[in-house]
Amino acid sequence: MIQQDTFWRENLLDLNIEISQPEADIIFDRAAESGGNLIAGGYYFARPTCAAKAFFKQLSYDLEDFYTPDNTYMTILCSNEGLATCGHAPFSMITNYLWLTEPSRLSSVKSVPSLIQFDGDTKLGGKLQKMKALGFDFVENDGKTCKPESVKAAQEAVVKSRKSIDQKASRSYSQIQFGVYQWFIDQFYKSAPTKYLLEKFIFPFAHYFMITI
Repeated sequence: MIQQDTFWRENLLDLNIEISQPEADIIFDRAAESGGNLIAGGYYFARPTCAAKAFFKQLSYDLEDFYTPDNTYMTILCSNEGLATCGHAPFSMITNYLWLTEPSRLSSVKSVPSLIQFDGDTKLGGKLQKMKALGFDFVENDGKTCKPESVKAAQEAVVKSRKSIDQKASRSYSQIQFGVYQWFIDQFYKSAPTKYLLEKFIFPFAHYFMITI
């Protein structure tokens, strides 16, 4: 999958994440570095196995009638033994808005991500406007002509330091709320009983626990 709200500093296809996890049927990106393996769902590598096919068939069938976030439901399916073996890409490789807004949650803020997904905004157009405000704007006003100098500048800014990126766009209310949700998820993943409660009862009905502006 390719998301338009993601900046590729490196080619994901050249990172060979599948080599480090040969036993995994599917390798997913992660929503955060700590707190278990909540799937982000923007990027994944699927091997052509029967288990991977069964996983996505079950996902598609259930989401036709069940109102739940797709990423939490994928996390649930990964917790079901016997369906598919799930792996996870390092959060430092494919990261999200936390890299900019809450670096304290990262084990090493010096790690340079290969992909940065500017997610966490719920308002229409909010993601792309924030990318533009931060200097990740790569198309001329005609909407089709690429600005290669902007791509190079963004690559250099990410490599140099997250602090070198102009953070004129502060955290939105929705990003703050998602950060709070992630904190609670981190706590639930700290023990087996609460992890079971999270994956079997809270994740399936996650939308009913969320109030997002």
